[in-house]
Amino acid sequence: MKHFVCLLSDNKDTQNLVAPLLSRCGVTLHVASSVEACATAAQSQEPLCILIDLPCDEGIAVLSSLRRMKIRSPAILILDSANASVESIAGAPLDVLKRPVDLRILLSWIECMCAAHAVLANWQAHRTNRAPVSIAA
Repeated sequence: MKHFVCLLSDNKDTQNLVAPLLSRCGVTLHVASSVEACATAAQSQEPLCILIDLPCDEGIAVLSSLRRMKIRSPAILILDSANASVESIAGAPLDVLKRPVDLRILLSWIECMCAAHAVLANWQAHRTNRAPVSIAA
């Protein structure tokens, strides 16, 4: 199964930076233009994560809306605010990355999520006696 990251952003630069980074990991990028489009994509196939790159209050509100819609995929917020912390944000994001984004940190999160999905798939395959999934990210 091919993994994808759903990006909700009003910033073309983020799309241009993230897409090649993800493709090196074998992950595709789905760009959502609205909360509803993001929720629809997440409901049709669970994304590896949802990357939200919007102004601080808007990004936090989007995450809260997705959680109210029962979208539980891991989320990473990209915010300008140095004051926002994971602990202070409702909706429990996986991480809050500050602008400018350190792409090594984002890549580490993506690689960890790919590995976690592979481990889970192997465990599920073992339980149902199916062939294991490759863990290479």
